[in-house]
Amino acid sequence: MRSRRAVSLSLLIAAAACLIARPALPSDKSHPSVIIVLVDALRADYLGCYGFLAPISPNIDAFAKRSVFFENCASAAPWTKPSVASLFTSVHPETHRLIHATMKGDWPDHIEVLSSTFTTMAEVFHDHGYRTIALNCNPWVAPESGLMQGFDQYIAYNRPRFANDVLNWISTYTTTAPTFMYIHFLDVHGHYIFSQEDYYRMEGALKVLPDANARYDNSHLAWYMKNTFPPDHPEREKSVTSWRAAYAAGIVRFDGLFGKFLEQLHATGLWDRSIVIFISDHGEGLVQHGFLEHGNTLNLEEIHVPFLIHFPGDKYAGVRVSDWVSLVDVLPTLADYCHLG
Repeated sequence: MRSRRAVSLSLLIAAAACLIARPALPSDKSHPSVIIVLVDALRADYLGCYGFLAPISPNIDAFAKRSVFFENCASAAPWTKPSVASLFTSVHPETHRLIHATMKGDWPDHIEVLSSTFTTMAEVFHDHGYRTIALNCNPWVAPESGLMQGFDQYIAYNRPRFANDVLNWISTYTTTAPTFMYIHFLDVHGHYIFSQEDYYRMEGALKVLPDANARYDNSHLAWYMKNTFPPDHPEREKSVTSWRAAYAAGIVRFDGLFGKFLEQLHATGLWDRSIVIFISDHGEGLVQHGFLEHGNTLNLEEIHVPFLIHFPGDKYAGVRVSDWVSLVDVLPTLADYCHLG
């Protein structure tokens, strides 16, 4: 990465735009709404636009073509709490210190709550007149963590119906005042949710690395498979290929939901007046380095995340930024573009 200090990416976007004869960032004082779509545990290289080898994410790929495409974005940590804290505060984990897996009720003397001395992204937008709303189903980001500082409205949904509940809620949102909205999807996170049809299609597209099983304790894999697949599923007792196919099939499922989400943004008019950011908080280990899930290493599969920014009117569509950037750069970039300095 270029620097450990958070920076606005506006100059990178402007420079890349110039290379394809697009205008620089606007100088007007407009205050567009901002919608952050965070898809928990979505690694970049399992999206078609980031080079996945089979059709998996047509709706996300179409969105990417209309957006600024950051080829190399690193999360600040390989799991949710420290990563989202860095996204919201624009500082790294060693500064905000939300680094341990403790929640309210766990180890009472070691509960980690974001200090009120930090100014969050929601507080920045709130202080500039934005209505601030969070829709979430991940407990690491719940109000008890302190990460909801600055949100006027916090809506929690249960995971199984979260995406559908979000779609229903968006369909009724008619406020035209500038809005900052954070939506934390858990649909791609384990235990993976997928259809059998998508699973078999993805299984056919995937290959197991030759040394993967040899370097991993398959007892954990066996436990996970039995808790991911229904008892009568024929793949329940199989291998790393099953794990990867299940993860990929979950992405296929979410991509369909994302397409419906974009349709709702168009129907409500939010699309035309909003910056829409598509990111993840971390990736997912799929045994490339002997680990499953996330929170284990700083290997690319756990920290290389998608980062796409769509501007109203398709401004900067097709702009690609190859420099390494970080989620800590999101806040200063939005503050710069929305004139919140």
